[in-house]
Amino acid sequence: MSAPDGQREHHFVQAPIRPLDEDGVQVARIGTALWVLATVVLALRLDQLRERGQDWWLWVGVSGVALGLVGIWWCSRRRARRS
Repeated sequence: MSAPDGQREHHFVQAPIRPLDEDGVQVARIGTALWVLATVVLALRLDQLRERGQDWWLWVGVSGVALGLVGIWWCSRRRARRS
C-alpha cells in the first residue's frame, strides 16, 4: 500500500525522549576524569614501566588528559553557542 501524496508509511513510532547529554560536556568530563585516574596510576607505577621499557604509557595517559581538556573546551563552546 502506498501512502497519500507519495509518502512512505512508517511502521514504527519514535518516543519523544530527549537525549541525556545533548552537547557532550558531561561525557567529555567523565572521560577526562578517567584519563586523569589512569595517568595517576601509571605515574605511581612508573618505575615498573621503566623496567619493562614501557614508560611511554605515561605519555598515552597525558595525551588522553590533554585531548579530554580540548574536548571539554570544544563541547562547552558548542553548548554556549546553542543557548
